[in-house]
Formats: sequence, C-alpha cells, structure tokens
Amino acid sequence: MRLYLKFLMMTILVLMLMLTLFVFMSYMKYQNILSDVVSSRLMVVAGSIENVVEHATSLGLKFQEINQLETILESSRKLDEGIEEIAVVNTNGKIIYSSKKERVSDIVADTIVQNVALETKTQWTIEEDDFLFVGLNIRNAVDLPLGSVVIKYSKAEYNVAVSNIFDQLTFGAFVTLLSFSVLLSILIKVSFSKFNRFYNTLYSELSQPQGDLNNKDETTYLSADVKKVRQNQLLILKELDAVKSKILPTGTGDAYE
Repeated sequence: MRLYLKFLMMTILVLMLMLTLFVFMSYMKYQNILSDVVSSRLMVVAGSIENVVEHATSLGLKFQEINQLETILESSRKLDEGIEEIAVVNTNGKIIYSSKKERVSDIVADTIVQNVALETKTQWTIEEDDFLFVGLNIRNAVDLPLGSVVIKYSKAEYNVAVSNIFDQLTFGAFVTLLSFSVLLSILIKVSFSKFNRFYNTLYSELSQPQGDLNNKDETTYLSADVKKVRQNQLLILKELDAVKSKILPTGTGDAYE
C-alpha cells in the first residue's frame, strides 16, 4: 500500500473518532437541555396548583375539602397535549385529586412516594423511557408536609425530537467526514507525491543485491548515494573481520598458548 494511502486512512480514522465523540456529546447535551426545558414548563403548571392548595389551606380548608381543585387540574392538563395526568397526592402516596377521576384513591408508584416523603426536597423529577414525572411538594401554613402535585408527561414527542436531532447530527457528521476525506485525499496525494517517489526509489535501491548495484546504470539520483553507503558498509565489515582475525586467530589449540 502506498505511503500516502496509509496516512490518509489514519487521518480519516482519527477524524471519524472525533466526529463520533462530537455527535455523542452533542446528543447528550441536547437531550439534557430538552429535558430541563420540559421539566421547567411542567414545574410552572405544578406551581400554580400548589399556590391554590396552599391558599385554600391557609383559609382553614382541609386538604380533602378543596372542591374546585378537580376543575383546575383538568383545565391545567389541557395546557399541554403531552400531559397525561395531573394528580395531588398525600404524604402516603394516595391520590386525593386527579385529572382522571377514576384514579382517585389509587396509590402511586413507590419511586414517587419516596420523593413525596422527602422533607429536604421541594421539587423533583423522575425520568423513564416513556414518561417523565414532575413533582412539587406541598406544605401548609405551619410548614407541615401535605403531599405533592405530580404531573405525568408522555415522552412521545420528546423522543421524536431527540431522535430527529440524532439523525441530523449523524447525517451532518457523515457529510463532514465524506467532504474532508475527499479534500484530504487530494491534498495528501499532491503533498506526498514527491515524498512517495523518494520513498519508493529509496526502497527499490536498498532492496537491490550488491552485485546488481555495481552493474546498474545510474538512472536515479539516489544510485550514487546508495553505492557510497554500500561501499562504506563493506569497508566497515572488512575492518571488523580484520579485528576479529587478530583477536581470534585460526589454527590449532597451541596457537593460544
């Protein structure tokens, strides 16, 4: 394989690794940003419901006596098509109010109950493959926990958006790799053409037997230099043989005595 092809393949491999890393990091960053945007928007909805509950309880109403809350939950759910359910649960995870009336008195999942019971955490999120749960814990006027507003959000549109951005990043990386490969192929071939000739000539000269080199016409500019190197090599070998013969003379064993 020619030298410039080896260099081109190595350069393309390095570029491919860099683009892969760029696509992965960009994808993760976009996913995190989109998740934060959705969570922030849902937290605003949960905050408005929390204000209604805290205002009602501060007026002396019990948590279970806020009759208009079901209507507020239903109207809030319609603000975003991705919201599947908005529920208000107590500290034990029992649903007190819900935009889906059939869900009232049900118990939410254990992961949600654990976050509702946290006293050191007011806002929390749980992200699954298909759903995003956003919660805002509620306290009464004397700072005692009452429960939490829980919003269940479908990630169908979210997953489509993330998948689209991944496809766009992958396509952009492929086009970039293809464009740079063509450009690098041209530049490297032009830049390495002279060096490649030098390399091939040097390799062919050094690979010739010594006898052929002396009879060879000097058709390349390296022949004279290569001959000189070979001659120096032969002189060194002769001197080494002479030294060896002096140190280790041939003959019978009496010669060493």
